[in-house]
Amino acid sequence: MATVDELWTWIYQPVQELLADRAGEAEKSWEELRASFVERAGLADPADHPLTDELVRQLDELPEDERAALLADAGRLEALVYELAERHAEAPAEDPDSSEPLTLSDVDIEALLAEDAEFADIPEERRRELIAQLLGS
Repeated sequence: MATVDELWTWIYQPVQELLADRAGEAEKSWEELRASFVERAGLADPADHPLTDELVRQLDELPEDERAALLADAGRLEALVYELAERHAEAPAEDPDSSEPLTLSDVDIEALLAEDAEFADIPEERRRELIAQLLGS
């Protein structure tokens, strides 16, 4: 899955082109605008991505006059699309500072020793003290 920023970057230009198409070619049917939007998003079908699937479904379900009003209002359409991007984005990675305290198992210590022989010269008790200091325990 993508982040909100990645989704927004991907869908922003097709949304702008949809708005421009609607403004410049008011006689175009929703079906034509819809097909053009999906193609510009790089998809064969809106269902190929959950964001476009939900957006197109919501637009399909609107009465013609409400859909026309939404497509004429860039701010409202962009807000809707951004909300959908937030809904379909992956959760942000946890901040390591807010998670469980770090620990170092014996397996981790063995791996560290295997990577860097310098650490093998430090007595085990002292290594554990240093590790405890580094981990803040």
